[in-house]
Amino acid sequence: MAIRPRGPLGPEGSWKQGQRCPADGSWIDQFGRIIELLAHSTFPPIKQKGECTYWMRYNEPPQAA
Repeated sequence: MAIRPRGPLGPEGSWKQGQRCPADGSWIDQFGRIIELLAHSTFPPIKQKGECTYWMRYNEPPQAA
């Protein structure tokens, strides 16, 4: 049985749908959808058949004064 890697499986260090979220916080996919996830929850899929979502940590840009 092959051992699965525990790190990100997507391109450029992104996390692939179905993987477990490594940390609490905001996450953004390649389509611009931003969601809040808790650590150890599962990254959700996209509704379009045949598509796969990749998630990156999202840091909200600072507000201008």
